[in-house]
Amino acid sequence: MFGFPESKRPDNGQYKVNFLKSVVFQIRYKEIDIRSYQDYLVQLFKDNFPILEEIYEGSMTVSAEKTPVLLSSNNSQAGIEFRSTNKRKVFSITKDYFSYTIFDNEYTNFENEYSLFLEYFKKFIIESKITQVTRIAQRKINIFAFDVDEQAPLSALDFIFNRNLIASYKSFPNSLKIDQAISKINTAENDFKAIISYGLNQKPNTQNINEKRIATLDIDIYREGQFSIEDYDPTMKNINNAIFNAFNYITSDHLKNIMEGKTNV
Repeated sequence: MFGFPESKRPDNGQYKVNFLKSVVFQIRYKEIDIRSYQDYLVQLFKDNFPILEEIYEGSMTVSAEKTPVLLSSNNSQAGIEFRSTNKRKVFSITKDYFSYTIFDNEYTNFENEYSLFLEYFKKFIIESKITQVTRIAQRKINIFAFDVDEQAPLSALDFIFNRNLIASYKSFPNSLKIDQAISKINTAENDFKAIISYGLNQKPNTQNINEKRIATLDIDIYREGQFSIEDYDPTMKNINNAIFNAFNYITSDHLKNIMEGKTNV
């Protein structure tokens, strides 16, 4: 998908190390009266996701294109969040979205996390009688923290990203002085769309001399249209495969060796 070559999976099916900051599984459907399902949802999530927070419309971060990492609070009620006891896993259910967000090292692998998403989503669609979905999305944000020569912060990117993709940064005049360099790519294939951004983040505004520099790789792939309820499962699996292929194309062999445990960080 999107022209990224098919990548070989690691020997055990997953990397030994990952740099994920957050992962989102999300499905959008036609608006429902979410308040009428509140008691049902509380019972559904109470054992494994006992921390309940209401979502309000005033500050929901939903946009037409980006898949939000998390929804949160302010005016009239738009939905409910259910958090795990450590607050690192969150189900957010609104009038038109069902999302599952995993933060940091709480993410295990696609099979485990997607199975958990399915467990709750299947029960919800039976109760709510949802028969169509309009957006199926998955987003993975990777954060790479590293020590770097402050005279040339771009130099570290060679160890993280495909050199062909960052060559233009180094071709820029006075490139040793570049403090931030982020590329954003929007692309589409049929009814699938991808928003991919990668590069060096701006230096934190801090006096801490030990503060690490940050590079990011944010891959957001989604499918929009009118789909039957049966379509979300194969679509989500296709999206996950596309994210895996994009990640492997964009990142360097050095980084993948670290993730496979062949090289130390």
